[in-house]
Amino acid sequence: MNNKIKKVTGSLLLAFLLVTASLTLPLAARADENDPDPTAPTTLIVTKDLLMNTGTTTPASTFNFDLRYITSDPAGRTITGFPVGDWVERGTVSLTEGQTTTTHATMTGVIVATGQTTDLLAGIAWNSTGVYDFVLREQRPTPNPSVTTADGVTETMTYDTTYRGIRVWVVSGPGNTFVVQGVHVFESDADGDFGAKIPEGATFTNIFLREVDGTYECEYPDDPTCPPPVDCPPEHPNYPCPPTGGHNRGLRVSKRITGSMANPNTLFSFTGTLTRSGLAADTSTYTAVVYGARPASATTGPQSGDVVTFTPGTAQTFTLFPGQELRFNDVPIGTGFSFTETDYAPYTPSIDLIVNGTASGVTGAATGDHLVGEAANAAHYLNTNEGAPITGLIMGNLPFILVGLGAAGLIAMSVVNKRRRTMDL
Repeated sequence: MNNKIKKVTGSLLLAFLLVTASLTLPLAARADENDPDPTAPTTLIVTKDLLMNTGTTTPASTFNFDLRYITSDPAGRTITGFPVGDWVERGTVSLTEGQTTTTHATMTGVIVATGQTTDLLAGIAWNSTGVYDFVLREQRPTPNPSVTTADGVTETMTYDTTYRGIRVWVVSGPGNTFVVQGVHVFESDADGDFGAKIPEGATFTNIFLREVDGTYECEYPDDPTCPPPVDCPPEHPNYPCPPTGGHNRGLRVSKRITGSMANPNTLFSFTGTLTRSGLAADTSTYTAVVYGARPASATTGPQSGDVVTFTPGTAQTFTLFPGQELRFNDVPIGTGFSFTETDYAPYTPSIDLIVNGTASGVTGAATGDHLVGEAANAAHYLNTNEGAPITGLIMGNLPFILVGLGAAGLIAMSVVNKRRRTMDL
């Protein structure tokens, strides 16, 4: 009987000691799935990823982050300088103009500029051991800011609107101090209702879009924005017109002709395809406007003000008379483009191609595939028609014609000589 009592008493005592030990251990040492593991960080570093379309220059920008203490301790531990429920700014990420970017791991046509804060927990005076819960957010304006610069470029920053839950384990340190033993990051709402753990830590992602608005310096006499008309000689290297104070960013396609047999009333046909940039909305379409007068003798065909709508990924046909131009509106940087002239005989086509401000000459009717850059982007088509020589002879056949004439001459001489010999007899 005594042995049974001793066994029962021993079992109860062991259970009591285990429970007591579990209650007296620091919370960070409990066998809970939310406890820090040996590799858990002891700092809170926030990463900022800024997503942009390929070809975009990183803007100089600053992002600020706040913590709000929402203690999970029923005893209501306090933190000096952290009133419960108040947002306190704790960290900043700064990106520099033109900062180096990397290619996004999974999104085609997207680049990333990255920055990090210092430790958001640095300098906090912990008053006791235990678990401290916070909510983390990025400061953000409402609505998202969109600014159009003086040279016609629209910039839009879309901020991350999500929250992160932050759980901090504090234990006793040397010399009666308190130190952070582990930090875990969770999904959360603004009120601190924690969800799944985020092993990768705290990352906030913003999207920056830069697009050109398609407003160009006055280039044609019939352009209502011209006071007075601008003289744009075809021989000018920047034909159809050099800028006189505005900007010629964006995307445009122009048509001009040269040669003794060039006909200004000829209507030329094109196909063009735009490819949606990596961060553009799936429903986006792009519009282009015709600039330049229709020939006086023409009663049909494009005229200044006509609109052509392009659906990304779908070839779109359009026509231009010599001296006309197609200008695109609101095209995001990183949009793909290609153009081909489809009906140009008897002309010989060539293209003055400009991609992100860099010009090159193209022999033929197709531009190839390119991306809209932040500087000028254009396909200036120049078709040449010198016609046939006034003799009506095709110069490529001239050697054969000369051989034929020589042979005929020899035959004629042979006949004449034969007749002379006959008469002499």
